[in-house]
Amino acid sequence: MSESLVGRLQRQEAGIFLFMSHTEPTRPLEGPLRRHGRSGWLAAGRPAAAWAKVAAVLAGCAAPAATSEEVPGGSRSERVDGSRRPARKPGSEGAVSQGASSEGTGGFLEVEFDQAAGKAILELPQADEAGVHATFLLLAGIETGLGANDVGLDRGQMGGARLVRFRTVGGRVLLEELNTKFRAEAGSDLERSAAAQSFATSVLFGAKPEPREGDGPLRIDLTGLLIRDLHGIASKLGSTGQGSYRLDADRSGLDVARCRSFPENLEFASVLTFTSDKPGRLARATAPEGAALTFVQRVGFLKLPDDGYERRLFDPRMGAFSTNYIDYGVALDEPIEQRLAIRHRIERDPDTGAPTPIVYYVDRAAPEPIRTALVEGASWWEEAFRDAGYPDVFRVEVAPEGLDPMDARYNVIQWVHRSTRGWSYGNAIADPRTGEIVKGHVSLGSLRVRQDRLLFEGLLGVEKTGTGAPEDPIELSLARIRQLSAHEVGHTLGLSHNFAASTQERASVMDYPAPRVGLDGEGGIDVSDAYAVGLGAWDRHAIAMLYAEISKDQSVTAFYERRVRAARERGLRYLTDEDARSDGAAQPLANLWDDGADPVAALLESLNVRRVALARFGRRNLRSGRALAELEEVFVPVYMHHRYQVDAALKAVAGIDYFHGMNQPGAQPALPVDPEVQSAALDVLMLTLAPETLAVPRGVAELFLPRPPGFGSSRETFERRAGAAFDWLGAAEVLARGTVRGLLNGERLLRAELQSARSPLHASLGADEVVRRLMGVAGLGDTVAEERPEGQALQLQRMVQAVVLEEMMRTYGAEGTARPVVEVLRSALETASTSSAVDAGNSDLRHEILALLDRPARPWAEGPNSAAPVAPPGSPIGTPGGYFCGCGQHGSW
Repeated sequence: MSESLVGRLQRQEAGIFLFMSHTEPTRPLEGPLRRHGRSGWLAAGRPAAAWAKVAAVLAGCAAPAATSEEVPGGSRSERVDGSRRPARKPGSEGAVSQGASSEGTGGFLEVEFDQAAGKAILELPQADEAGVHATFLLLAGIETGLGANDVGLDRGQMGGARLVRFRTVGGRVLLEELNTKFRAEAGSDLERSAAAQSFATSVLFGAKPEPREGDGPLRIDLTGLLIRDLHGIASKLGSTGQGSYRLDADRSGLDVARCRSFPENLEFASVLTFTSDKPGRLARATAPEGAALTFVQRVGFLKLPDDGYERRLFDPRMGAFSTNYIDYGVALDEPIEQRLAIRHRIERDPDTGAPTPIVYYVDRAAPEPIRTALVEGASWWEEAFRDAGYPDVFRVEVAPEGLDPMDARYNVIQWVHRSTRGWSYGNAIADPRTGEIVKGHVSLGSLRVRQDRLLFEGLLGVEKTGTGAPEDPIELSLARIRQLSAHEVGHTLGLSHNFAASTQERASVMDYPAPRVGLDGEGGIDVSDAYAVGLGAWDRHAIAMLYAEISKDQSVTAFYERRVRAARERGLRYLTDEDARSDGAAQPLANLWDDGADPVAALLESLNVRRVALARFGRRNLRSGRALAELEEVFVPVYMHHRYQVDAALKAVAGIDYFHGMNQPGAQPALPVDPEVQSAALDVLMLTLAPETLAVPRGVAELFLPRPPGFGSSRETFERRAGAAFDWLGAAEVLARGTVRGLLNGERLLRAELQSARSPLHASLGADEVVRRLMGVAGLGDTVAEERPEGQALQLQRMVQAVVLEEMMRTYGAEGTARPVVEVLRSALETASTSSAVDAGNSDLRHEILALLDRPARPWAEGPNSAAPVAPPGSPIGTPGGYFCGCGQHGSW
């Protein structure tokens, strides 16, 4: 069932944009972009005026006459230095003076810090008729992290932007968050009033004003707000299984020395300590005392952008993020849900016509040669902006001494350490009213490059490591980190993932790139074309859709259609997270970490590369002087080298070929993947279950010694169910279960039934054919093998048989499995329950099957396979939090 419209809006974090909503397309508009709805505006000036009226309504009084210079609450927004992204070098301005016990800031709001008392006293401007003193964007983040990727509390992490205001009510000053999800921008004053009064706001903080001295300004003590958990740290710790933490006020306080005042934002730093009686495993592992976790929280007051930004309508074919809201004022023939693209502002100097540059600064904490690689990769975007008509507008530099990454004027690429490898993030922090990106903030995990080096050493050995040769794993890892830098910066420019790009000759850095690894003419492994250099054709298209200027004599619709037509003529397609990530995903061209236009041929190629790499694997893949037990960590990604191409091939079975389009002539419908392609994919997937594919080469497993003293257990290895011995059967089961579970996915089997029922002569694979093939490879088919396998092969076939039976029971017993699939699985399970081909080692499953078939409610969801071995982390390690677009470090690439 699709998620409700209100549910999607409630789920969306205001002001930070991560994943594109999969929603119906916006109605094309004719004429210049400034036309919108009945009121005819969607550009400079009017949005702020409308918000001023909304603010007045919420305050319970009539709105004053709006001008183009108003902002919510009647405040005037003027830039201090003329740009959020100054071309000048940033410095250390903004630090609070340390030489006095009480110091003012001189920012866009005046704050006095009392260092002795640990207080921040805010001086409020004169209130307007609605009692509103100031309206601005509120940001909350953490300067210091926990260091545990799975928890998602990292150094420099920032949350979304909230539209808030200070207003006086009943003798108290309240900090109130305005509701940007529901509006009536295109309506009359009365319509805006009705919309504003229909939905709640949220008061975040209240304070009684300090005693006034004569006619002096109104002043309030902000300290109570600043030492609250505004970033949701306790909630994040609880939701990730680290325990029930509470803020300890006695161990928390305002850190005046770290507070900053900048021309366009105030930054407050507070030391917050959270305590728990039962801290979780990761909290204990990363902190000196898991029962007391201390963070530095940063709370920012950001001046509202002025009215010069011109909104751009979102189009689902542009490969971008959107901010969505309900506009009750639009005409009845327009969609009530409005969508705006998320993007930076590019302004032109009125005298010279030169655009204001977009500058990104790379963290000086990143060591060389990584730092240079980050600059080089991120700088690729200059090509796209040049092609979009903005030469020299985009550039990347190493951050100068003194740059504060929390300064809202600067886009930063921050270097983050964690205890394990994991996600990198690209955060686009945007004005929730308009979609204007006010700050790009990239967080790159420092262990990524080390993991990539290990992956290449598993394929190639360590002989070339550090030599600078083309096959040097370090050089290959730096090539990958350039891609990562470009990818995450792309998110902060407003771009979403394009997981179809790997099937179109590497058309985008916004895909998750697997290295192009093949075999040379001599049977060796070839990495000469491992990673592309520079942007792809899709990246240039997406930047042009977002940023290229639209001439006044061209409609928005015409602009979009011309760009999209050109992209389609070049064969560019766009498929994103909603198309690729779910277990039952159907589009075989939408994949993570795959390579090549043909998923079946790519799986065969990856199996061949894996075969050669496993045959050569041994001590040569671990540097001299390292503990031999560490060789297993190198082995895991080699053994699972084909795992992501398996995912791509799975999507071809009962797959659907489609791409996102508009309702217009020539729009392509969703069509089943060609039956011959489906059959070929099923054939190759059966190869992944063959004993010769699953077997670990003799002599290799014996190299994997137990962990020595001083070396703790590693999450990067397979489970050791056999204690000191390497569990090669468990490793094989991890691979087998991935294929079998994917084929027996309830959605996939139902699509197979639906496609088969509507195809001529039932040419498409039906669910019964998929199940029949799996029964055959498990030794439960109609034909009996001439020779019974022995030894390792027997154990592997017995394991595959158990996995097939367990996964059939799992899907049969799942609550959401459709009845046509239930009937197919019931028939197969009944056959298996009476079959003499069920191995003696799996006799317990016969009883499980009979018991399951006798249960009318089919409650079997966690049966004997609940204790199955777990795969070492692939993509991702842990799950990214709601704040970020997380781009995970993968197990294979």
